[in-house]
Amino acid sequence: MLTGNSIYCPNNYTDCGEENNGAWRDELTPLESVGKMSANVSSRELYNLRDTLVEFFTDNGSVPWQMQMIGRGRILT
Repeated sequence: MLTGNSIYCPNNYTDCGEENNGAWRDELTPLESVGKMSANVSSRELYNLRDTLVEFFTDNGSVPWQMQMIGRGRILT
C-alpha cells in the first residue's frame, strides 16, 4: 500500500526513449530456467469455444462501436 510519502516510480527509474538506461535494470535478478512446463496445447473443446465466441461477437453479438475501439490508436488496413 502506498502512503503519502511513498514514491511509486522515482526519477530515472524507467528507460528514457530508445535508451535502456532506467535504474530498474540495476535491480534485476535473472529468473532460473524452469524448462518446459507443459505441452501448451489447448483442448479441442477450448478451440471450439473460442470459435463460437468469435462468431457471436463479429455477427449478432456485435455492438456498433466495437470495431472503432479495437482499432483505437492504430490504423487498420
